Amino acid sequence: MRQDLNYLTKYRKSYRLEDLIYFISFYAWERLELYSKMSAKVGEEDITNILVSEILTALVEKRVKLPIRLFHSTKEFTNGNDLEIVIPLGDDSNIILPCQAKRLNVENQKNNINAKYSAVHHLVNKGKSNEKEQILCLLEYAKKEGGLPIYLLYNYTENKLEGKVRGLYGCTLVNAYTIYEKKYNDKGKMPPFTFQEIHPPAKPLYSIIELISILNTQFQSQLETFWGSSTHSHIIRPHTNKHLKSQDWWEELCPPFETKRRDTPPLFSQITQNKNINISEEYPFNPKYRIVILKEPIFDRQNNFYS
Repeated sequence: MRQDLNYLTKYRKSYRLEDLIYFISFYAWERLELYSKMSAKVGEEDITNILVSEILTALVEKRVKLPIRLFHSTKEFTNGNDLEIVIPLGDDSNIILPCQAKRLNVENQKNNINAKYSAVHHLVNKGKSNEKEQILCLLEYAKKEGGLPIYLLYNYTENKLEGKVRGLYGCTLVNAYTIYEKKYNDKGKMPPFTFQEIHPPAKPLYSIIELISILNTQFQSQLETFWGSSTHSHIIRPHTNKHLKSQDWWEELCPPFETKRRDTPPLFSQITQNKNINISEEYPFNPKYRIVILKEPIFDRQNNFYS
């Protein structure tokens, strides 16, 4: 039996957020392990869509009482690599974590230990007048939103992880400023890095629960150092619930019952369709999904989409 299914079974008995995160992490790990053996290629947006689908499946189950709200962007231009995770600082205070997903390129590797995150130094609109490094788009968006820029890494590695549950490293988080600072060489180019080179400071996805439990008035320094530190930073600004709600391009999937229902529910397969875009001043970073983690679970939800 696959290990991710063990965690899925555990989650369906407990309905704890921690167990759902464990399942998602194992799922990503075992997917990439499979791709490495098949020499198959799959993009970050494909893995992200699969993981979001699993979260949505969990929310649809009527018995589930999860402290999560899931949104998709209704904007015409979105990028399946980009998403936001919103974590609570207080009852009416939230921190945005703009995330860019990158996967460890494990296919066609004779020695998996040498596999690299090849797309981290990706150039958008390469060779054009508006050519730009993708990491700069992430950092600029985070600064504009007052959030902490994060790389969400999808992994499978044959490196030794002494004393660690290997599959929980299927999804890890790292401060994008750490990557920006550490991985530029003297010529200003960011070379790809291996799993070992970034773990630590990268931590498993479940570490987000630990972070939420310790956040206090010192959140600026806590956030700047939790997933890796750097001399580069900007002011992190909490957002009220009202401000988040005012961003009306975010449409919720499986919202609380009191939320107004759409006349024509969307088809989830259309939501997950990948849209290739060019960078512009208007769309420098284009999150497709927003995952909001709450202090308290939601008890009753409506199914407002077609599967």
